[in-house]
Amino acid sequence: MKKKICSIFLLMFVIISCKQGNVKKVNARVFIESNKNSESIIKVFLEDIYGNTLTGAKIICVDKNNRASLLDFDALKYYYWAETELPSFGNVKFYIKSNALNKSLLLTIPHEKIISKPKLIVFQDSDAKSVLKGENLSAQKEIQIAWESMGDNCVYTVEIKTSLSTVYSYASTASNIIIPANTLKTNKNYYLVITAQKYSGDPLFERFNYYSFSSTQTGGINFGTQ
Repeated sequence: MKKKICSIFLLMFVIISCKQGNVKKVNARVFIESNKNSESIIKVFLEDIYGNTLTGAKIICVDKNNRASLLDFDALKYYYWAETELPSFGNVKFYIKSNALNKSLLLTIPHEKIISKPKLIVFQDSDAKSVLKGENLSAQKEIQIAWESMGDNCVYTVEIKTSLSTVYSYASTASNIIIPANTLKTNKNYYLVITAQKYSGDPLFERFNYYSFSSTQTGGINFGTQ
């Protein structure tokens, strides 16, 4: 009876070991974030076909200038990561090697940094009173804001703030917006912030296995209303 039980456990151990040792498919998802003033943050999520995080892999990223970085594994957050300087544009290649793979993986991810801030070209109400000329805006009129385009695949977030809170926020792929009349209060001081984000891939990792983005923003542009 003891020999039979031992044989069953041995068979189970062999089956489990074979199941873990013959992984042929690995899901690799890549996240790259950059802004103008700091190094880029790279994260790679590596899972087997059962949804388990693969540890012990070796992942190296190489930029277009052939600079290589070895990614570390974060045991608390279950991803591989590195903080490194990337060129302003160009593909980043990822070489992934693991004992769970029959052969190494190679992923090529596009990445482009925004190296300048959005340049404001129009900031006025419908009576043509302009912040760029040092004039106050009428809160009872529509307010037009426009800036130079940062190119394709770019999303802009326009925020109007006080020292305490954000009173207006709008996201658009166009490089201009119109704030409806009476959105702001009269005789108040505000400041404008425009954030530009250039992206490629899919933030939800549904259509693509990567998400690469870069962001920058204007400094606070002060203005008053009447």
